[in-house]
Amino acid sequence: GTRSVGRSEVKGAPRDRPDIALWSDALSGVTGNPLIVEIKADLRSPAAARRAEGQLANYVASSGSRWGLLLYLRGPEQIPDSPPVIHFRIDQLIRELQFASFEEAVRRRRNMAVHNPRIE
Repeated sequence: GTRSVGRSEVKGAPRDRPDIALWSDALSGVTGNPLIVEIKADLRSPAAARRAEGQLANYVASSGSRWGLLLYLRGPEQIPDSPPVIHFRIDQLIRELQFASFEEAVRRRRNMAVHNPRIE
């Protein structure tokens, strides 16, 4: 369905949209804008990770963006990144933010995904 929000129209149920669309001038040349962010509580199984990646990749494609960021609370310490999705377990992102800006952390992870993509 469609519901009116101010002057814009929002189509579909809330679960049909990404959790966050983040606009960052500092990341525009690296990830494009907006950076589509999806947050999941649990990615402990490979099947759950693949479903979340597929969902996020669809959001990225439908938004016209270039990259998505998948944040998760529980799951493996690291999930290999592959365009157009980069991953951070939330506790790892918090640790990274002690030493780098959010933009630097995302840029580093995106560069790793581009130069060392996961091979399926």
